[in-house]
Amino acid sequence: LSPKRLVARAHLGIGRALERRGKMKEAESELRSAIEMFTLALPPNAKNLAEAETFLADNFILQKRYAESEVVLLRARERLHSASTDSSDEIKRVNESLARLSTVWKNK
Repeated sequence: LSPKRLVARAHLGIGRALERRGKMKEAESELRSAIEMFTLALPPNAKNLAEAETFLADNFILQKRYAESEVVLLRARERLHSASTDSSDEIKRVNESLARLSTVWKNK
């Protein structure tokens, strides 16, 4: 792995850990840093980039920032649809997040 990808994976892990501790804003910052590093290190249709975007969108759902979550999830899904490798598992995860978003947004 390239140094940028390693740094991106570290930011992703830290963001997920902060989220589990209820520190949503700090987690958001780490997830954004992961996306930034993946963007520098990977092609635009990379699964890792879409995965990080999905985690960020899920963070937005927890913060009740539904419109922002939708934008990020739709971008991640489009990225995966244009990927050159099989992305069916990742697309399923994005679609599950979109379904969860729809449920919570509708019931707010």
